[in-house]
Amino acid sequence: MLWFLFPAPPKVYVFSRKATSEKNIILSCMATGFYPKDILLQIKRNGRILTKEDGVCTTNTRPNGDETYQRTDGVEILRTDLSTYTCEVKHVASGMHVEQQWDHTLPSDPGSIIVVVVVVLGVVLLLVALAVLLILYKKGMLGVGTSGKKSKGGSSNSDSSDQALQAVTTKGGNDIEASETLMKASDDSIDSAGTKDSGVPGGTPSPQSSPASSIQGGK
Repeated sequence: MLWFLFPAPPKVYVFSRKATSEKNIILSCMATGFYPKDILLQIKRNGRILTKEDGVCTTNTRPNGDETYQRTDGVEILRTDLSTYTCEVKHVASGMHVEQQWDHTLPSDPGSIIVVVVVVLGVVLLLVALAVLLILYKKGMLGVGTSGKKSKGGSSNSDSSDQALQAVTTKGGNDIEASETLMKASDDSIDSAGTKDSGVPGGTPSPQSSPASSIQGGK
């Protein structure tokens, strides 16, 4: 391709990835998409260039498959290392010279991701359960306790009504019985009054006081 007759500057990336030890990470500096392949790449810690003696590893320059090249250098450091790390890249052919600083972003921990997922699922399930309970409550399907109280109150009211009705019935029966007793007493009084008035003129003469009976007896 004719455009490769012209130099292509690299794209620079500084990132971290997991190491074999959980306490460490591998800090990587990558330059890619440059042409021609001659390039200078080095990692610095607090301004000092790190070398193979510091544990720096390199892939050296290799092709991308699209006529451009790439190179990645890396060094294993502690996750808790707060030093200033930079990646310096010089590509003479394109005139590019850049020094990019690492932002201390650590690689994602699968364990923490699982914890976050579990927490999120727990919150979602809790919200769903609350929503279902709210719907059931609005439909009156959760009013068992209230219904029991209402039934108890209704039963109490019914018992009170029955007692009141019984009292009224008993009172009415007593009134009727009293009326009958009074009427009977009135009848007895009338009969007694009739018996006492037998000597009154116009009344029925007594057999002992009748003169006719005495004369007939003498004969």
